[in-house]
Amino acid sequence: MAGRLLPEPILSSTIQ
Repeated sequence: MAGRLLPEPILSSTIQ
């Protein structure tokens, strides 16, 4: 799931 652009930076940080 490291290619999804989420509006919440917190979830993005967790995915990376």
